[in-house]
Amino acid sequence: MMDAAAAQRRVDRERNARKQAEQLLEKKSLDLYEANENLRLLAASLEQQVEERTAELNEKRKLAVAADDAKSEFLAMMSHEIRTPMNGVLGTLMLLDPEQLNSHQADLVETAVDSAESLLEIINDILDFSKIEAGKMDLENVEFDITSLINDTVSAVKPLAKKKNLTFKTRISSKIQGAVVGDSLRVRQILTNLISNAIKFTDSGQIDITIDRDQADSSDLIRFTVTDTGHGIAPDKLDLIFTAFSQADGSTTRKFGGTGLGLAICSRLVVLMGGEIGVESEPGKGSTFWFTARLARVDKSSSVAKASVKKIPSEFAPFENVHLLLVEDNATNRKVLSLLLQSIGVSFEVAENGQEAVDALASDADRFSLVLMDAQMPVLDGYEATAQIRAREQNSRVKSAIPIVALTANAMRGDREKCVAAGMSDYMTKPVRKGELHAMIGKWVNQSAIVADNRVEIV
Repeated sequence: MMDAAAAQRRVDRERNARKQAEQLLEKKSLDLYEANENLRLLAASLEQQVEERTAELNEKRKLAVAADDAKSEFLAMMSHEIRTPMNGVLGTLMLLDPEQLNSHQADLVETAVDSAESLLEIINDILDFSKIEAGKMDLENVEFDITSLINDTVSAVKPLAKKKNLTFKTRISSKIQGAVVGDSLRVRQILTNLISNAIKFTDSGQIDITIDRDQADSSDLIRFTVTDTGHGIAPDKLDLIFTAFSQADGSTTRKFGGTGLGLAICSRLVVLMGGEIGVESEPGKGSTFWFTARLARVDKSSSVAKASVKKIPSEFAPFENVHLLLVEDNATNRKVLSLLLQSIGVSFEVAENGQEAVDALASDADRFSLVLMDAQMPVLDGYEATAQIRAREQNSRVKSAIPIVALTANAMRGDREKCVAAGMSDYMTKPVRKGELHAMIGKWVNQSAIVADNRVEIV
């Protein structure tokens, strides 16, 4: 009996244990199910939140892109609207013959030109800064002779120094030889800014410009240094020098003008070129501004390395057997450009819109050597007119396409590419200067070697 009772108790215990185990398993299964369900709901909620957040971010991104596009479009429009009358102002002033003016009149014209150039500089600074801030500043990689660039840059600013009786000293290291690859326009822009500032803030003394390899002879890093004997900068103001819309002294803007964007633009351009920029200065003893740029060497046998001989014209020589088609809808610009062309001895005809240009070339294209084409015009704009001209040339199987140079007040990113895509040969930004116009015509009619003075400068 005892064995039977013990066996029964064992069975009961096992049954109870199994039952408890089943209940526990059921409870755990239920807990696991509830946990899984909660996890599923949480995952679904999280997924929904992610989708909503993603949609929100996409919407914000679209708004940001739209705002950026609107800003770019506004800047492009303002650039066009300001540059168009500026072309008339500067062009008219440049056409005035100093020899036919008395000293007072010549002084007034010089003041007007300086003011117009200052306004244009401000416009360019704002456009450059906006492009850099928007990440839309593209650098070119072209071959150029750095010695020629330095000489040209110094020659351009020397008249400013001469007015203040400042002397120039330029030293180019023997390590700097031949051609390099980089953005010559932006290198010139930075160097011009630093030299111009040195002249602006120096009342007497000299400006020293030094160009050397920054490190070993094999380095692509070139160091440009501009030292002046000017006012100098207080130590607590040095950190502000390269900040946008800032100048070392608030009175600087009142006395010398400027937007405070020049050095900020330079610092960003230097970074894009793989370099650095800095300044050392002491009040009353002058300043030394320097920057480095990574400019790869080019084999000395390259065409650019050979381009170290430059013809210097003493005046603009007339072109022979050159007849142009000027396409411009703005009456003021049409008048100014016509007078500029007359002043450099070029014969031409005028079309007031793209359709007139297309018709003129369709009737007799052979009588024209070059087309100067405005971009934005009524009836038919310059882009579509160029496309139609190129299509007609292709269908007619002409031996050589007529050069078409864009004359446009647009100066934003993509404008040049848009002109090229339309089939234009080259691009000029308004306001157009006489020297630039003469050089551009010479480039495309193969008469660039025609100058009134054949002196040669070996650099």
